[in-house]
Amino acid sequence: MKCLGVDIGSSSIKIAEAESSGRSVVVTNVWEIPLSTDPQRDQTLEIIEKLRSFSSQYLAGVSRRSSLPWTISVPQKSISSRLRRFPFADRMKILKSLPFELEEDIPFDPSETIFDARVIETFSNGSDVLAVASPHGPIQKALQQAKDGGFEAHVVAAEGLALANILDRWWE
Repeated sequence: MKCLGVDIGSSSIKIAEAESSGRSVVVTNVWEIPLSTDPQRDQTLEIIEKLRSFSSQYLAGVSRRSSLPWTISVPQKSISSRLRRFPFADRMKILKSLPFELEEDIPFDPSETIFDARVIETFSNGSDVLAVASPHGPIQKALQQAKDGGFEAHVVAAEGLALANILDRWWE
């Protein structure tokens, strides 16, 4: 199964193609698309144009267009992450408790925030979790950039966690 990861930076767009087979994942291709340094140029439009151009060229050569998963990143500056220990390891329980656990520690309004977590390690009496939170705005912007760029983002991830999400068997 192939998937693509997209990272939109301030000076370029980076795209990685990964393919999984069995228990291994191989990065099969990497592209870097430079962005203009001209301050007069509208970078938002330039990003959309370059994503649209790349996605149309790439998808023209792919036979299973609709099933190709794309991951897009949210800038790290829009993410708050914390390491937490929970007295349980069930992911659903962890996700339900995150807004309350992080309420005092994040600089965002919890009612306008999306929370996620990655279990780092489990113990007999709990788990260590990397918890992340982001306001709705940056996530909506990433999803809109993907849509305007000609593809559907299946996963939205923090820049630092995007690679882990590509390599996880999240589709199961």
